[in-house]
Amino acid sequence: KRLPAFIDVSDQLMNQSSSAIEAMLRGHLTAQMLASQEAAFFHGSGTNEANGVAGATGIGSVIGDTNGAAPDYADIISLEEKVDAQNAIQGSLAYASNGQIRAKLKQTSKQAGGAEGNFIISDSSPNSINGYRAEFTNAISRTLTKGSAASICSALFFGNWSDYVVAYWGGLNLELLRDSTNAKSGLHTLVANTYYDGGVRRPKSFAAMTDALGA
Repeated sequence: KRLPAFIDVSDQLMNQSSSAIEAMLRGHLTAQMLASQEAAFFHGSGTNEANGVAGATGIGSVIGDTNGAAPDYADIISLEEKVDAQNAIQGSLAYASNGQIRAKLKQTSKQAGGAEGNFIISDSSPNSINGYRAEFTNAISRTLTKGSAASICSALFFGNWSDYVVAYWGGLNLELLRDSTNAKSGLHTLVANTYYDGGVRRPKSFAAMTDALGA
């Protein structure tokens, strides 16, 4: 899949001799592309972007409720059980979700009415859920829809992340373009292209809850 990014650059900036300018521009373009890729790795449709985990056929599914539900400890156990039932509890096992779900799990006790401090995510292990590594990124959507919960649901994933494959072809191509419109405005357009793809190679290694309510 081709992944483009661009930034307009002024004549004044082009006239700077510092090598740090080039590094800054490359960094800006790289950040654009990485943000697009990361979102696709979780939610991509496979059309002009990677195939995301959420839409992969055959992964385990944990359902909150008709209109979504706040994730609880039973949901955490169910995510692990879905993977375990497929003999896939192995490899780089970890949870992944967004900052909203992290905040919710920090306030959710493992047992209903449980004592304070017995939260799913504790202060002593902020990057761990039920003994497994946990990572959080806002590339994981918090605008999914389930029933009447329109554009407010989040995704929570568990699985062996070594079974998600990312591939690149040809490195990074840079072009500096200037047309008559740019010239009249004193601008150049720096365009970057890279070719990449991603997809689940073993769906049994993953499970997802895509109707988690964090608010």
